Amino acid sequence: HWHGIYQNGTNWADGPAMVTQCPIIPGNSFVYDFNVHDQAGTFWYHSHYSTQYCDGLRGPFIIYDPDDPYLNEYDVDDESTIITLSDWIHVASPTPFGSSHSLSTLVNGLGRTLQHEVTLNQLTPLAVVNVTAGKRYRFRIASLACDAPFNFTIHDHSMTIIETDGQYTTPLVVDSLWVYAGQRYSVIVKADQPINNYWIRADPLATRATAGFDNGRNSAIFRYIGAPDEEPTTNGTSTRPLNEDDLHALEKPQPPGKPELGGADIVVPIVQTWHEEAQVFDINGVTYESPTVPVLLQILNGTYAATDLMPNGSVYTLKPNSSVELQIHGVDRGGPHPFHLHGHSFYVIKNALSDEYNWDNPPRRDVIPTGFSGNVTVVRFFTDNSGPWFLHCHIDWHIELGLAIIFAEDPEGTAAHNKPIPPAKRRQNDLVEFQVPRLRSCQGPLSLQQNLAAELREDIDSFAQHVEALQLSIGDQRGEQSRTELRKIVDELQNGLAQLRKDSRAALLSSKRAIDSQSRSRREELMSSSVVSEKVSMNEKVEDALMKANDDVTDALRRTIDLMQGELERSVLSVQMLDESTASLRATSTTHDTLTNFMGTSKQLITALEKSDWIDRILIVSAFVFFLLVVLFIVKQRIVDRSLRLAFWWTRFLPNFSQDEALLGKSSAVLSASTAAFISSALTASATTVAPSFPSPIPIPSEGGDNVEPSITLETLFATLSASTVAPSSSVAEHSSDELYRNADEL
Repeated sequence: HWHGIYQNGTNWADGPAMVTQCPIIPGNSFVYDFNVHDQAGTFWYHSHYSTQYCDGLRGPFIIYDPDDPYLNEYDVDDESTIITLSDWIHVASPTPFGSSHSLSTLVNGLGRTLQHEVTLNQLTPLAVVNVTAGKRYRFRIASLACDAPFNFTIHDHSMTIIETDGQYTTPLVVDSLWVYAGQRYSVIVKADQPINNYWIRADPLATRATAGFDNGRNSAIFRYIGAPDEEPTTNGTSTRPLNEDDLHALEKPQPPGKPELGGADIVVPIVQTWHEEAQVFDINGVTYESPTVPVLLQILNGTYAATDLMPNGSVYTLKPNSSVELQIHGVDRGGPHPFHLHGHSFYVIKNALSDEYNWDNPPRRDVIPTGFSGNVTVVRFFTDNSGPWFLHCHIDWHIELGLAIIFAEDPEGTAAHNKPIPPAKRRQNDLVEFQVPRLRSCQGPLSLQQNLAAELREDIDSFAQHVEALQLSIGDQRGEQSRTELRKIVDELQNGLAQLRKDSRAALLSSKRAIDSQSRSRREELMSSSVVSEKVSMNEKVEDALMKANDDVTDALRRTIDLMQGELERSVLSVQMLDESTASLRATSTTHDTLTNFMGTSKQLITALEKSDWIDRILIVSAFVFFLLVVLFIVKQRIVDRSLRLAFWWTRFLPNFSQDEALLGKSSAVLSASTAAFISSALTASATTVAPSFPSPIPIPSEGGDNVEPSITLETLFATLSASTVAPSSSVAEHSSDELYRNADEL
């Protein structure tokens, strides 16, 4: 249910179960698509099935008014200024009795329970309403309660009432007000007190809930920006409580009908009665019971008489365009009962606790408390909204106990008045009447304009798809008349779509021009101001400082790079030296391995000498001497010569002297001849000594077992070896030093 919205022409979207619709089955959905027409103010929504909304299915519903007559009287009106009040009941809602006693008030969904239920270290945070000193705020106070009314105050601050239940009132200054279930108020509060924390109190009526402020119950915090983050310590006493007789309508103040009791076209007494034995209420002798078929469906099916409509005795028919006066009598049990009328707001001619009748400018609202036994509340409204409308106590438990009736307003005209708008036409109306004008009037910021333009494009595309689907369905119509009518509708929608595209482009251009114009004017104002000049001068100084800092940083970077280059060169030299050292170590390691092998061989030779006879020893000694000479030559070639080369590498750059090369050649020849003679004599002596030990010539066995005479004897071999060892030719003297080294290697 969209509480306070008239639903004029859309009675089917009002929401109360079995009055205008069936309940929504779990897992299914129901789309509420309606216009609010000229309504604006503070409203709310809630489930209207049994007592379901008491468990939390509820929330505020705000319609902002661009033509608000009090727009210049406050500075802030947004989500932060919405204050919801609700009762905190600790058990589930379906059971009316034993669960209807609220333990505390929730302000914006936050609150605390009784002191004995918690310890001090388990306190939950309270709601905080933040304000800035010196600003004016429009607070929208809405009671979402199921039962108790609340006495609302803000310590040390007065409140100026400007709205009751979505209807503007003349300004009325108070410092406390009672807010009943379903009621709403807009109040202007000026933050004109010292910066501090102040209590917001929402004390429930003691007969309907648990009153008091122990443990911070039934409270919230009104905190100035800059105040410490702590709970208030203020005390407050109301000196200007709301007297509802002082409320007056700002617009359309004259109630319908004659200015006298019973002076309306239709007068309906509402007498509430409590039946202790049955534990139910009734109105005018009938306890309300929800029908099995929605009343709206009954009316649309042609049932108009009150006597034929269900629930029997709880439906009252009202003629169209008539003034209606309700005279509501109070009852003690469960009172005071706040009554709410769907589909209308009414003029409060007489409050329950007052004896005054206001026929000139009574306030308008849609929820009114009806007092106790002996009290009478008088309200009036005008029947200009066909359909079945619910009148009930807004203590939700009491609807279940029968405290409700239904007004069937103009049942014969309900079908025509509530003819649903076709979806395509409804989309077109929304685009034409709301979205295009909204974009056209947008003057920034640019992000808002882009969002509005994107939303408009998406909706136009969706509308175009809908029109295309309708066009495709023309051929599916059975009769020619149906096809003709649908084709006519599609043509109208296509024309409207084309016009919409043009209007959207024009609106976007208009918005861009407005934003650009504002931007230019703001830039001009800024550039012409002294502050901007100072900022420009300051910017120049900052730029100079930045340039100097940039130069310093550049110099530092250059010096750093030079240092890094030097370090890099030193690192390269270190790497080269390391490579050379590594090569030397490898050479030394190779030499060490060679010497190790030599030592091993020597040990083996010594061991062999110890075991062999004197002839073998001579042979082994000769071989050992030969091996030693070879090793010495290798050592000379690998270490001494290369060391000399490295030591005298610079001599390559000296001139080439042929005499020196010849001298070196002769020395090498002498050395080669001496070495050869020595080796030849050693081998000859060894051969002479060893030869007698073997038969000469040595027989070699053949494959057939016979010995074969060898072609060469040992003496011949040694003689040949000695003869072949001759001095080098005189051409050696002509070779270069490198060739000499190679010849020595071969030798």
